[in-house]
Amino acid sequence: MTSEGFIDDLERRRLISATVARQLRAKAQGERRIDAAGILKYLVQKGIVSRESATDILKTALVVGDDAKASILGEPAAGRDDPPPGKRLQSALDPLAPVEGRGADAIDADDLFAPAQGTSSAKATSNLIDEEIVDTYRVGKGRDVADAAPQRKGKKFKQRKKSRHAAREKGKSEWDSPLVLVGGAGLALLVVAGVVLYYLLTRENADLVLKEANQQFKSGAYTQAIGGYERFVQTWPSHEDASQARVRLGMAKIRRDVEGGTDYAGALATTQAVIEQIEDEPAFTSDGADDRGLSEAKRDLSELLTRIAEGLSQQADAATDSQIINQRVEQIETVLALTANTKYVPELLRQGERLGAVRETLERVLQRQERADDLAAALAAMDQAIAGGDPAAAFAARAALIDKHPVLIDDQQLAEKVRAIAQAEQTLIKFVAEAKPAMTEAPATPVVAEIALAERREAAAAAASSGGAPLVVKADGALYAFHPGDGALLWRRFVGLDNSRSYPLALADGNVVGADAARGELACLDSQTGKLIWRQPLEGQLATPLLGGDKLFVASDAGKLYVVEAANGALAGYVEFTQPLRLTPAINDAGDRLYVVGEHSNVYTLSTRGFACLGVFYAGHSAGSVTAPPLQLLNKLVIADNSGAETCQVRVLSLDAQGAVAKEVASHRLVGLVTTPLPKAARRFAAVTTRGQAVVFEAGASDDASALTALATREPENREQSAHFSLLHEGALWVASQQLAQLAVSPSGGQLVARGLDRDYRGDAFDYPLQVAGSVLLHVRRPAARPGVVVGATDAATNRNLWETGVAVPPAGAPAVDAQALQITVGASSGAVFSVDREAMTRRIQDRAHRIELPGDLPLMTHSLDLGQGRLAVGGVGATQLLLFRPEDVQQPLTAITLPSPLSCPPVAWGDGLVAATDIGQVFLYDATSGLQRGAPFQPEIVPGERYRWLKPAVYGAGPEARLV
Repeated sequence: MTSEGFIDDLERRRLISATVARQLRAKAQGERRIDAAGILKYLVQKGIVSRESATDILKTALVVGDDAKASILGEPAAGRDDPPPGKRLQSALDPLAPVEGRGADAIDADDLFAPAQGTSSAKATSNLIDEEIVDTYRVGKGRDVADAAPQRKGKKFKQRKKSRHAAREKGKSEWDSPLVLVGGAGLALLVVAGVVLYYLLTRENADLVLKEANQQFKSGAYTQAIGGYERFVQTWPSHEDASQARVRLGMAKIRRDVEGGTDYAGALATTQAVIEQIEDEPAFTSDGADDRGLSEAKRDLSELLTRIAEGLSQQADAATDSQIINQRVEQIETVLALTANTKYVPELLRQGERLGAVRETLERVLQRQERADDLAAALAAMDQAIAGGDPAAAFAARAALIDKHPVLIDDQQLAEKVRAIAQAEQTLIKFVAEAKPAMTEAPATPVVAEIALAERREAAAAAASSGGAPLVVKADGALYAFHPGDGALLWRRFVGLDNSRSYPLALADGNVVGADAARGELACLDSQTGKLIWRQPLEGQLATPLLGGDKLFVASDAGKLYVVEAANGALAGYVEFTQPLRLTPAINDAGDRLYVVGEHSNVYTLSTRGFACLGVFYAGHSAGSVTAPPLQLLNKLVIADNSGAETCQVRVLSLDAQGAVAKEVASHRLVGLVTTPLPKAARRFAAVTTRGQAVVFEAGASDDASALTALATREPENREQSAHFSLLHEGALWVASQQLAQLAVSPSGGQLVARGLDRDYRGDAFDYPLQVAGSVLLHVRRPAARPGVVVGATDAATNRNLWETGVAVPPAGAPAVDAQALQITVGASSGAVFSVDREAMTRRIQDRAHRIELPGDLPLMTHSLDLGQGRLAVGGVGATQLLLFRPEDVQQPLTAITLPSPLSCPPVAWGDGLVAATDIGQVFLYDATSGLQRGAPFQPEIVPGERYRWLKPAVYGAGPEARLV
């Protein structure tokens, strides 16, 4: 590069002023030309160009040898300890050297010493000194300031020497000359001027460097800005803007890493290092502060930390390698900790919504990682269990995993493992022979006698002609048998409260068999009398029995399918499974195949001859998702899998030539859950969901999607879910839930069309399967405004209500016993009163009740009061009526006493009357025989709007002296 081009480059870089450049050009164009290396060496030694800038020039604009580079930068040459010749020459010239940093006006030719060693013109210019410029440093005719340099011999030198000698001889000091004094003052002025020029030039250069770096920072040229800031803080560390430069240097490094790529982990490391360097800088808290007093650095740091957190969270969410995920999680937590530190990110600057999304992603990643770890551990445990021949333990590991992570229910790895369990399980499912005869004697009980109470309401005389086997239903832990023609209660037997939907099964011989949860046994009863035929103790909670030929198959949650002789109750044995069984199995038309749905995952096919397991099909249903027993139609098995939170999938499984479940061939998604048995009629079956959607299907023999056809549909009706019981009868679908409905199946229109009923019982809750006896539809419901259960009959042909009988109504309180008349009076919470006489005691049934019409909103009767001689008072807190029963009044034994305000506490007997305290404060006394009020009521101080809550009064003393408190 030529000297002129090099000077131009220095001026473009703003390293020298125009004046300096002009003088350098003049010198470069002289008789003895100076090369670029010599110019650079001079500028470095005089502090006009810093070593860092010189190094950058040597890298980008000027190529020299290693020795020349060392000479320019003032460093020892490689392998040498002595200073370079240029340095030695400079030492000789130091007395003449201008003040460091002076301006262009003071540049001396002596300063432009030889070019750097190693250049082509080094020798030619090694001792170059411009005499003309040196002369400018002379002060008048006095002593030359260059005297320190080697003196040249000549006439003038000798004359000066003689003059000085003559002066000494005359005894005069040569310093007494006025010129010397003026020269000294001028030299002092030059020194001061040099200092000023140095300050102005260096100040101007520092400001230019900072200004350029700031412009690069704002334009996004962060790499160039970093170089400028580094030069500034290294060269001028005491500058008044040095703190700002250090802060912006750090922020530029962070922005470079954040905006320059996707290495957010590296950006975080940079950010941590920068924060440690600048957190105590004054500019970190004050530079560029807005009207809220928040600095520019803190505003930027809030945004940058948030972006780093978002980038790391995205990488963690997308990663599959657990090591990377763990690293990203740790880094995210570090960033979140930094954003939570108000020293770095004030509350006003915190990106709450975006950081909240990061935390959600972090939580999702942690859950996914935990899920993956738990899945791996569960798969290993399952492998170990399979190898050890313990499918139950493998299923237990799966159940624990699904319980903790329900989303893994559809995981393919887990599904494959369960298939492996199924294959291993088939060899472990075996029939265990355990012959045990049934017991025929009734179990011991301290109860002497039981009397069942029922409220009969006959609605149609024609119903009395209906005959057939008694209807047996289960309600509130007891079995009740009714005559299907008139609803008369025949018997009651308590079998225990449980949460299972195990229903009694009517047998062809007129008996009924069902689970007795109170005693842990299967019991067979005479359906006409309720007498025990046999009982067989069985383990676990029992499902509804299935009759197959002459045997009963009873599933148990103990993981056993019991085989019991239907005739005598003898136990033949059981098939042992590795998981609980909660549903009644299905049997094919030939009676030689049983289909058992496990609590989860598998469907088993058993032979009824020897009870060998013919196959285990992995259906993949979750625990408890199948709550309706399976159906077997043609060569298909149908299950209703509640696979969604509010949806059910009706699945059709085909059977192979051996009658074992082979594969799934069709399915249909329903809105709502199927929780009740699927009714069927020939090839048709129906499914009704908890949302009220009803579909009538027809099964086909093919092994494709045509195996399931939806003939007619009713769309969902309810938002609130409730159990819907259904029955297919004579081409119609009966549905009972919050009301009773009859839907006509119209395949041509694809709709289920509602038909009108005499009564639809809207508002009542149906909670038992519908049954049919001839043309009579039998249903069980719980009235909306009455306690207990009502069993009713509807003529399926005419849609008229036939009869209804209320049972399971709790008593209002203790009965009234009349020992002389051998009569017991019982008040029910419904308001009915029963007189239990000898006849009722003999029958163990009383289905004739005394009742009067009461308001529909009347609260339950929760208190009864024995008034003697069979008389009884019945009432309830909050009721405005008291019921008074008087057996001696044949015409109207039951009457109602109307109160002026609701009853506030239980009534009490006082003398031959009864006391009723009301919530307005008045206390009334009524005659126990006539029910009439006696005298004026007790009246405390009345406060408008105040309600009294009386405690139950107490009576002490007897006869006329009895007192009421």
